[in-house]
Amino acid sequence: MEDYILDTNIIIAMLLGKHTYSTIMACKTKYYIIDYVLDELINKSDEIAEKIAKRSNKSLPEVVKSLIIKFSNLYKKAEIISLNEIDEESLKEAEKIVGWRDPKDIPIPALALALRKKTGREINILSYDDDLIEEACKHGIKVYKKPKCSKHQI
Repeated sequence: MEDYILDTNIIIAMLLGKHTYSTIMACKTKYYIIDYVLDELINKSDEIAEKIAKRSNKSLPEVVKSLIIKFSNLYKKAEIISLNEIDEESLKEAEKIVGWRDPKDIPIPALALALRKKTGREINILSYDDDLIEEACKHGIKVYKKPKCSKHQI
């Protein structure tokens, strides 16, 4: 079974579209989310809800209800990990990997490195972020745009 760390842009895609949501939920895999991603989502929640309401011609309360259901289902499949739980060595290594391109991305590969140490297994990343896609693979961290269990691009 493949395990994945979900980047913010993947979760936003899940919230905005049925296809991405159903693809992520259909996979029998474990997902990890770093707590700072939740902070980013909270900061963008009004924007996301308004965008969905506009696209779907649904009322804002209907959209919020739908988002709560999607988040609840995702939380059942995901483990939330605090940035404070990542060891300093993994953070420093991740900073070398991607920090020079985008410091905001450091926690994602840092979590992959920390989980590798803890579990002895590779933990992949799901992201649309070009910085992660281009740089992490150079350091043995695989970044995908869709889970391997999916037959369709998300």
